[in-house]
Amino acid sequence: MKPTTTFETPVKVLHLEIACSGNDRLKASLSARSSTLCDTLRTYEETEVSLDGITHRSRQILSTLNQANRLGRLSHKLFQSLKETGQLLRDELLTPQLKEKLNTSDARYMTISIDEHLVHIPWELLHDGHQFLCQRFNVGRLVQTRQHFPGPCEVRNEGPLHILILADLDGTLPAARKEGLEIRDFIESSKSDVRVMMRSASVNADFLKTKVRSFDWVHFAGHADYDVDPSRKNGWRLSTGWFTAEDAAKMAGTGAMPRLVFANACQSARTNVWSLDYTRQRKLFGLVNAFLLAGTQHYVGTSWEIPDEPGRRFAIAFYQRLMAGATVGRAMSDARRGLLDTYGEEQVTWASYVLYGDPTHRYLTEQPTTDQFKAHPSPQVVRSVNATRAGDLPPLERSPTSGKRYRMLITMLALGIVTGAVWMAVTTPFGPSSKTQRRLQQAGAAFNAGDFQLVLDRCPPPEGAAPLIGCVLLRGNVMFVQGNLAGADVLFRLAGGSSHATAMESAEALIGLGRIHSIRGHYQEAMVCYQQAANAAPQKKAPLLALAMLNERMGNDQEAVALLDSTETMASANDFAIESMQRSLSKKVALNSDKERIERIDRLIDELSHRSPHISPTLDADPHQPPSHRPVWIMTMTSSGYSLQEGAAQLMTVMIESHLQQTPSLRIVDRHFMDKTLAELKLGSSLLADPQARLQLGRLQAVRLLVNGRIDFSGPETRISLRCIDTETSRVLAVIVEAFDTNLPLSEMAKQVADQLIVKIDQVFS
Repeated sequence: MKPTTTFETPVKVLHLEIACSGNDRLKASLSARSSTLCDTLRTYEETEVSLDGITHRSRQILSTLNQANRLGRLSHKLFQSLKETGQLLRDELLTPQLKEKLNTSDARYMTISIDEHLVHIPWELLHDGHQFLCQRFNVGRLVQTRQHFPGPCEVRNEGPLHILILADLDGTLPAARKEGLEIRDFIESSKSDVRVMMRSASVNADFLKTKVRSFDWVHFAGHADYDVDPSRKNGWRLSTGWFTAEDAAKMAGTGAMPRLVFANACQSARTNVWSLDYTRQRKLFGLVNAFLLAGTQHYVGTSWEIPDEPGRRFAIAFYQRLMAGATVGRAMSDARRGLLDTYGEEQVTWASYVLYGDPTHRYLTEQPTTDQFKAHPSPQVVRSVNATRAGDLPPLERSPTSGKRYRMLITMLALGIVTGAVWMAVTTPFGPSSKTQRRLQQAGAAFNAGDFQLVLDRCPPPEGAAPLIGCVLLRGNVMFVQGNLAGADVLFRLAGGSSHATAMESAEALIGLGRIHSIRGHYQEAMVCYQQAANAAPQKKAPLLALAMLNERMGNDQEAVALLDSTETMASANDFAIESMQRSLSKKVALNSDKERIERIDRLIDELSHRSPHISPTLDADPHQPPSHRPVWIMTMTSSGYSLQEGAAQLMTVMIESHLQQTPSLRIVDRHFMDKTLAELKLGSSLLADPQARLQLGRLQAVRLLVNGRIDFSGPETRISLRCIDTETSRVLAVIVEAFDTNLPLSEMAKQVADQLIVKIDQVFS
């Protein structure tokens, strides 16, 4: 019978194989093949080289690139030198015949199969006179080693893709946290059958050693330590301690390891020669070596220090292409090309990334590109890229956008007060000169636009006995939202204590000091500042709203309601926020005096405490609503970063809730009732760590959808994200991710997000 063969669409691949064949001798072969067929015979050539000289040159390249990245980009002279060194390495490592094959090949993929003694060479930076190797080919490294490892990565059972994102675990890299959030939100919005866990705190080595096998992909964004001496500490910095190469290597042979590990950290793929002696077979050479030995299929990392912003963009572009069904090698190349288009060749982060593993492998079925990949635009003009994953806080920048807005929310409170302060400063008859007025106006406009560097340029550090208070406040606000609380504290105190400050300026300074006290947990001091701000500007609602939010946090609900009630005769600013908060707090106060509902909470606690696997819903959870209404639980949102608005996440929650309550087809479950139940179970502080508790509670209350969300503040940008979770299946059914211009009121942001949420919920229930 004539045999039949089924072919996949072939991908043409160049396979470069190089190994040491003796002292200062290399054996090399280059063959072209399809991704489904291999050559039976391969011709190889031998050539003499100076391995010590190549090693020295390779280390010089990495040292130069590390120094250049701290400055943001290579000078033209250094970049030209990098090209020349790449050409020289190509000439030394490849024979004329191999170079001729490379020059004439039309393949797009290349695997570099290298001897363990050659892993330290920057193969991706070999230069042919026109472009670097990693610009021309989708490159992946394969390593031949004498080290023992348990074999190929174990194949997991079919099912949802599970992804673990670890971002800014030690709390020093806001840009890394932002990266993790964007990747999480994008992945969840692009596929419904993906499970993503993100952790940005409370991660130690034991957590990773216990949990990491549960995931198919792991993305790490943070600090990594590398030392050429393998006996020293090499690994990822966690919330406490490190996850070391030894930790990863010990996991070999006990279940499946993650198939893909992306370590977006400085020098996370850097490695020295894997030179073994026969007395130290367990010697390790960095994390890439350890993960591959443990069974990881693909490892993506960097060879030198990377600036935060380009590194973030590379990671997002990589996952966009991977989730669209691109091969791993194609995803790498497209992400490189994105950085090249944005920053140019001389900002060399694009060249830092190295892929270990087969570049032709495809994790997901290829899909046509749709508008979902425009959800995270890559700005084309960037002010600064200096900050690296080596520990410095990143400079904050303002980037123009295309498509959806992608800037940070600087709260309505801060913007309104700053605008008022600037107006007072420039209109007073005895105020600053016209030149100073222009400078202050420019600084105020820059702050509203999120261009913090321009604010600092226009408002230098205060000098003299009578500094310009408007500039002092603007500079203090910038420091605050950047997380420099100590610097902001000094400036707010200077402005608040100045005899030249207007009532509006004094109130703003006191509100800033109140926020700093609140963040530090000094609630009584914060309340004193807010009260003083209210006394300084008696017709402003902002200080009283801040006081009410802080009282609510401290459990003084009735005092909070009284403060909000006292604003009814004042100006109209913040009306929707205050009205929503009044309704929410009134329900909370009523709950505490409702004996029947307290008894219901006791019954729920009893059922939840037993954690029965078969829980029947309580259909009469709210007898005032017909059962046909769609039950939704809006959980209190969480937040990260620094906002000048006290209780911004709480305000956003109650305003979204207010909008949804106006939709007749929805029944919004009493959030305070649910929160109190969880609090009585003493699960409030670990709610995210124990999602089953809230899901079981939702089922008991006949809740179909649970909506949780967060607001992330990281300088001139804020992102609001919501997730709709089916309480029965625990699946994420819908994701909303939105960013807003800085001059948009908080109430308008809540309306836009709520409108999107209503549409999503209608789609879920339809």
